[in-house]
Amino acid sequence: MMPIGWTPTITGKRKGKAIELIRYVADELEKQMLFQDTSLHVGQAGFSIFWEYYHRYSKNGIYQIRSQSAINSALASITNKPLPFTFCNGVTGILWTYSHLEEMGAVKLNLDEIISDDVEDFIIAWSKSRLTFEDYDYLHGSLGACLYLLNRINKDNAKKALEESINLLNEIAHVFPEGITWKWTDPITGMDGYNLGLSHGMPSIIILLSRILQAGVAPKVTYNLLKKSIEWVLDKKNETNFSCFPTAINETDNQYSRLGWCYGDLGIAMSFIQAGLNANNDTWIKEGTNIALHSSHRRNLDQNGVRDAGLCHGSAGIAHIYNRLFHYTGETELKSSSEYWFEKTFSFFDSINNLKAYRINPDTKEGYWDEEYGILEGLAGIGLALISGISTVEPRWDRSLLLS
Repeated sequence: MMPIGWTPTITGKRKGKAIELIRYVADELEKQMLFQDTSLHVGQAGFSIFWEYYHRYSKNGIYQIRSQSAINSALASITNKPLPFTFCNGVTGILWTYSHLEEMGAVKLNLDEIISDDVEDFIIAWSKSRLTFEDYDYLHGSLGACLYLLNRINKDNAKKALEESINLLNEIAHVFPEGITWKWTDPITGMDGYNLGLSHGMPSIIILLSRILQAGVAPKVTYNLLKKSIEWVLDKKNETNFSCFPTAINETDNQYSRLGWCYGDLGIAMSFIQAGLNANNDTWIKEGTNIALHSSHRRNLDQNGVRDAGLCHGSAGIAHIYNRLFHYTGETELKSSSEYWFEKTFSFFDSINNLKAYRINPDTKEGYWDEEYGILEGLAGIGLALISGISTVEPRWDRSLLLS
C-alpha cells in the first residue's frame, strides 16, 4: 500500500470555519513577534514554519516576510544566549527548522553558509554523550540530533554520527525473548520502565530506525534493531476493546492509554506504518493500519483524555494524525475520524473561553486555560493542522513530530 497524494480533508462549510480560525491564529501570532522563546516546538522557529505554510496556502507575501523574521530571530539566539542542544527547545530543533525551510526553497542561504562544522560537532558529541547515559528521548535527549542529521545525510560527519548512534543503541538495548527495547526513567516519579509513547518512547525509536535504514546507514544492524523493536512492542498488545497498548511497561503496568500524539495507539500505528513503508514490509503496514482503524472508534473526549485543542494531546493533533494516516493508507474511515476531530477542534474555539482554549494547565485547577503559542501545545500547531486540512500542499512540517 503506497501513500496517496495530499488532498484536503476539510471541505464545504467547514472549510470556511477553518479559514476563520487560521486567520485568528495568524492575528494572535503576529502579536508575539518579539516572543522570547526561539525554539522549534515552543517558540519563534516553530512560528516561522506556520508563517511559511500559511504563505504557501494564501499566496500573501507578508507571511513569508514574517517567516523570515522569525527564523532569523531563532538563528540569532544560538549565538546570543545559552541554549540546550535539544530538538524540542534547543539548538538542534532550530537548525532542523532552517534545513526544512531550505528544503522548501523558502530561505536564500544554505545551512552550510550559516553554521560552522564546529556547531554540528558539538551537537554530535552531546548526542553521543546522552545516548551513553541511555537518554535516547527524541524531544529532550539524544535521538533528536539523529532527526536533524537525517536532513544533513549528504555530509560525511552526519553519516558517521548516525552509524555511531546505531551502534550505541545496539549496545544499550535491553534484550528479551520477545524482542528488544530501551529503558526509560519517568522524570517525575523516577520510576524505571519502558515507554510506549511517540513523544519519549519506542514508537519514536522505531520511526527513526526506519528512516536511518532508508538512508542506507548500517543497514544490517539497523534492520535487526527495527525488527526486534517492533516484535517487542507487538508483544505488549492488549486484549481489551479500548486501547490496544498501554502507556508504558512499569510497576503500575496500566493497560490503558489515551488518544493523542504524545501517548497511545496512534503513535504506535504511525510507527508501524512508517517502518513498513521505509523497509518495504507490508505486514508492518497492515498491523499499523489495523491499530489505527481500531482507535478510530474512540470518540469520547473524557475517556481519551482530550481536554484541549493542541497537537501534543489535543483534538487538532488527533485530527492531523488521522489525516496523515488516511493519506498513508487510503482508508476512508480514518478520513472520517480526522473530520470528526477537526469538528471537535472547532468546538473548543467556540467555547465560553472566547477563543482562548489553547491548553488546560495541568498544574492548576481544572478549567484554567494557558495561552500557548508554539507548535507542540499551542496556536501555531493548531493553525498548521488546520492549514493541512484545507491545503493540497503536503505538510512536511510534521516530520518534526515524527509523523512523516
